[in-house]
Amino acid sequence: MPDTDEWQFHPAGLFYFGWNLARLQWALETWHVVSTGQGMRIATFMDFFRQSERIPLVKDIGTEANRWYEFLNDPKQSVLQADTKTELGRAISRWRALADERLQTLWLLTPTTTIQPKKLMAGVGEFLGSDEQKFIGTLEWKGLSEACGCILCDSPTAAEFITLRTAEHLLRRWHSWKTGKPILHSAWGQVFDELAKEYPPGDSKKPLPPELDCFGYLKLRRDRLGHPEAMSTLTEAEATLLQVCILVGSLQKVMSKRKSASRPKRGSSAP
Repeated sequence: MPDTDEWQFHPAGLFYFGWNLARLQWALETWHVVSTGQGMRIATFMDFFRQSERIPLVKDIGTEANRWYEFLNDPKQSVLQADTKTELGRAISRWRALADERLQTLWLLTPTTTIQPKKLMAGVGEFLGSDEQKFIGTLEWKGLSEACGCILCDSPTAAEFITLRTAEHLLRRWHSWKTGKPILHSAWGQVFDELAKEYPPGDSKKPLPPELDCFGYLKLRRDRLGHPEAMSTLTEAEATLLQVCILVGSLQKVMSKRKSASRPKRGSSAP
């Protein structure tokens, strides 16, 4: 699971951002209510914006707020100077203008998904256990999380296609782990057929592994989506996403049985 310290806005967060801007402006305008500790008093209203440094959309505001916070907490700023108040007032006005401009680029969506939107917003980690999260590589993590985002935005065809592309990557990893051979330019069908050779039809002693059977079904879905007129429904996209997440769990168990099992390093796009 890739580590990230970045936050994103949610509807309540947008309200609090504007509300705290108003509170900070009020604190600056009423600086004179205390005779000493004026800088520290205003700094307490700055605390909300320090956290904004973790939100990409307003990261620069958070960075500047952190500098102001440290400056205002300096004992030397117990009594604010006129030029300091003027400069801080300009900074607050600039933050408001930047926020007004950038927040207009955000849109509020009302998902119509069967899967809980909260889980989809959190990404694929919500559908995988801790061992499974360690098993998948960065490309697979990003692919499935991107599919979650597409489902939320009512783009089921894109969601299912990305999910199936990730499934193909998992198939190639399994092939490399099982055969010890690298895969160069083989297509999904070639990789699948090579693995299926070990399990002749009708041989009760070597039944087709459920993982390979699942890959066969997913290949049919991929072939269907390859047609220019094919479209996925939201139900189909959700079902494929959940099926691949279950498949991740199965592969994790199978491939962890041997010491030769390996997974790509984070940032690697190939096994």
